Amino acid sequence: MPIIREGTVDTSKAARKRALVHQFATVTPEQAETWIDNNVTDLASAKQALTLLTTMVIYLRDYVRIAEED
Repeated sequence: MPIIREGTVDTSKAARKRALVHQFATVTPEQAETWIDNNVTDLASAKQALTLLTTMVIYLRDYVRIAEED
């Protein structure tokens, strides 16, 4: 039986709202690629991009309530 991950702070509604206003919420794949090409130029900017992407993935995870298997 799947178990909902512990430590998720957002409920599905809150995560959906946060995902919808995230910087990457409305970009197309082409726009995302262009943004990365223009903005990821060194290690510091790569870390910033990874932080933004990770945040969006977490909002999506909490929205769909991805579960772990026992």
